[in-house]
Amino acid sequence: MSWKRGSQDRYYKAARREGYRSRSALKLEEILRSKKPRYGDAVLDLGCSPGGWSQILSSVVGPKGSVTGVDVVDPHIRLPNFHFLQMDMRDQVPSVGPFSWIFCDAAPKFMGVRDVDMARAQELWYACLNWCDKTLKQGGTLVMKAFQSRELDEIRPEIARRFSSVKFVKPKASRRESSEIYLLCDGFRSPSSSDAGSSSPESNLTP
Repeated sequence: MSWKRGSQDRYYKAARREGYRSRSALKLEEILRSKKPRYGDAVLDLGCSPGGWSQILSSVVGPKGSVTGVDVVDPHIRLPNFHFLQMDMRDQVPSVGPFSWIFCDAAPKFMGVRDVDMARAQELWYACLNWCDKTLKQGGTLVMKAFQSRELDEIRPEIARRFSSVKFVKPKASRRESSEIYLLCDGFRSPSSSDAGSSSPESNLTP
């Protein structure tokens, strides 16, 4: 469980009070007020460690649903409907799913060099779309963390090609000064081979 020692942030305190493993769990709670998975759904949590989002999703889909978490770091969550895949989400997508929802709160460790940091973030966004192409059901939903930037503008056509509706959400728990936003993407449709190379099982979507 990862917490900033001595933090006075009220969202940190609220998350700890609720027993969540991360502050970002409160962001997901707010996002899910407008739309959320159904009881019994199978959902994917990319970049799941330290596990705050998986905790909430496990409760939402219930014992008849399932949450598959993917990360390089094991969050050590012990929930009956949670399954963990220890891997880099940028690697080849394994045979899992299909999922009704994909969630991605992944972000790179920022080095403080703007172009390098955003290039690494964009790489994760492309990887997330690749998981959508391989594992998301037709009509499914994606919730993905992003950052307002030219790199996000560059990938927006790829997102629009796959989803009939894309909304931008800025949860109250996100720091005001941060460029962090969340994309709520509805109505997934597989891209045709002429539109995106990732439609082929042997290929991956690349920037």
